[in-house]
Amino acid sequence: MFDTNKKPAGDQKRRGGYYTPLKLASFLAKWAVRGGKQRILEPSSGDGNFVVACLEQSQNSHKNLLEPKIEIVAVEIEKEEIQKGKARVQALVNGHFRVEWLAGDFLSLFEALKKAGLFDAVLGNPPFIRFQYFDDKSREVAFTHLRSADYHPTKLANAWAAFVELSIELLADGGRLAMVVPAELLQVKYAAELRSRLSKHFEHIVLIGFRPKFRAKFAVSTVEKSGVHRPNFARRIGHAHLRF
Repeated sequence: MFDTNKKPAGDQKRRGGYYTPLKLASFLAKWAVRGGKQRILEPSSGDGNFVVACLEQSQNSHKNLLEPKIEIVAVEIEKEEIQKGKARVQALVNGHFRVEWLAGDFLSLFEALKKAGLFDAVLGNPPFIRFQYFDDKSREVAFTHLRSADYHPTKLANAWAAFVELSIELLADGGRLAMVVPAELLQVKYAAELRSRLSKHFEHIVLIGFRPKFRAKFAVSTVEKSGVHRPNFARRIGHAHLRF
């Protein structure tokens, strides 16, 4: 888990991890996983729901194709969760689909991931924990990467925004980003640069809310990267509501 100086809390809260129901992960995978060969990133994989969803969607889409089509890179900071994920996807992985599990912090692994090549899709549910609770070293690693991408992070920012911001940097033009994010994306000051980046570099932006809500104040954001600067975020956003 992330090094933190915050007072003791539950394991889930310390990691900022709230896992995504498989049904929701599958909904996002159906949109993000398309035909043809793809590299997919899950930057905070937990016990593997998004990985399972992507593999199942790929199998449904490529039942009659012999060539490998999907390569998934799954990053998870907890080794026990990786073992759970590996066990869950074992029956789904074969010669046509490959999953690489990386044990570590996405923010620390960012540079290595970037050097390995861009991704066609990034899916996930990033951790929800404020940077003020990170230790100085861990926070500075994250801030260094964010500054290199022309962001201006502060201790008041939250790790979920950093995960989304850096995921954008790892996404190829034409790639798709499907993330479970807090609804505060639309209003908090520390997400202003993220809103601007989404508006400038993505062709389609859709926010999906929940009735009943999937974890308080959470929504799903699906966006498709264009590589072309676009109009104002607020004027281009689409929205919908789902029941799960």
